[in-house]
Amino acid sequence: MVVPLGRRRPGGPRRPRPLAGSRTRARTQLADVVSAARHVEPDVRIDQDVVRDSAARALVEASEKAELLVLATRQRPHSPGMHIGTTTHAVLHRTRCPLLVIPVAPNGTNARAEGP
Repeated sequence: MVVPLGRRRPGGPRRPRPLAGSRTRARTQLADVVSAARHVEPDVRIDQDVVRDSAARALVEASEKAELLVLATRQRPHSPGMHIGTTTHAVLHRTRCPLLVIPVAPNGTNARAEGP
């Protein structure tokens, strides 16, 4: 999980966000996600790291040691097909390991999952 700690204004320099508590929040969010994943797949090894970098750069760097990189891409309502964001696009072109991109619906569920 990558939590960006800065944001770029269009045509402007990066504006740093306040860092007080950011790493703590990121670690808490990461622990929640990893806990849920381990509950579903307890035998899958999950490496955790919180870094201060751009999401794409951090993910590409992590891909150098990974066996598989999994990214979610949000689906836009009423928009056919899969549209990937800038982070997924950058990682797709620079990753050093296999990449799995999972479409996620706006409500946070797998966009392609079929229900009863």
